[in-house]
Amino acid sequence: MAAAVSGQRCAVATIVAAGGSVPRPLGTSMLVSEHGDVLGSLSGGCVEGAVVEAALQAMRDGGSRLESFGYSAEDAFAVGLTCGGELEVHIQPTGPAGLDLALLNAASGGSSLALIRRLDAAGGAVVVPDPARFSAAGSRELSDLLGGDDAVIRAAAAQLEPLLHGGRAGLVRLAPAEGCGGSVPEAEPITLFVETRLPAARMLIFGANDFGAALLPAGKLLGYEVTLCDARPAFSSQGRFLGADHLVTDWPHRYLAAEAAAGRIDSRTVVCVLTHDPKFDIPLLETASIWISPMWEPWVPGAATGSGSMDCLPAASRSSPSNACIRRSDWISAP
Repeated sequence: MAAAVSGQRCAVATIVAAGGSVPRPLGTSMLVSEHGDVLGSLSGGCVEGAVVEAALQAMRDGGSRLESFGYSAEDAFAVGLTCGGELEVHIQPTGPAGLDLALLNAASGGSSLALIRRLDAAGGAVVVPDPARFSAAGSRELSDLLGGDDAVIRAAAAQLEPLLHGGRAGLVRLAPAEGCGGSVPEAEPITLFVETRLPAARMLIFGANDFGAALLPAGKLLGYEVTLCDARPAFSSQGRFLGADHLVTDWPHRYLAAEAAAGRIDSRTVVCVLTHDPKFDIPLLETASIWISPMWEPWVPGAATGSGSMDCLPAASRSSPSNACIRRSDWISAP
């Protein structure tokens, strides 16, 4: 951002679509100044030279552009991805007629937010300060970005909200608004790109044992904020658990209830029940079914057996619909 802050003209190149094996995920951006200075990388070197040239041309022309890169069997020496993947890169100059620098500065901060950019000719962008709780129906900024058409806003909400709530990036394409006689044939489709940044999803490991010790580094490798909780101080204080972001000595069900009540549990949270002791397991699963189940998709107990099943709960808990709403894929239980 130094070049942009110093007054130089810049362009932002962003990966908006990808297929096959690619080095960087959707939403990865690279900043190019008018003098060819570069901040960031899109592919580790495969296409950066061509992207810089396209960014400089976009600044000269004053308009955005979409560039595609892939692997060509016919021309092995052409610019492309040697890994065989495909990228679509949107390049947009900054400034009064382009991407607002204030939006870029907001997006580069440390808070939880999302940036929704309109990539078609209409242009524009909106910053969403709390994407996990965003509602398209109540957003005046999104309504203005989409031209105020209710049908378009509803269609956008169906695609935007899952991306925003899940902390993901993605491309959203919408049919243009209909005129008096129906949709206008020559109207350009609406194209939005969503970039979302949420805090790392949480992994709660209950059980300071060999299973927890093995799972902890895997959770860290996958990018989770890992908490290990056990009610027994002699177990949870062991040095092999020091890699956890948080070590908690408390009864598992009591800790989970407190975290849920404080709003620190969401639909991305992974709960791993590894305590191997009914006096810990059953209260914890009952607490989870009460506090967390509304956030997750329904799962009918008894439809499958094995690790993660709620068949271990008392009959009263299994028969209550409100307590039978845990998605098995979000539970990990040792054999």
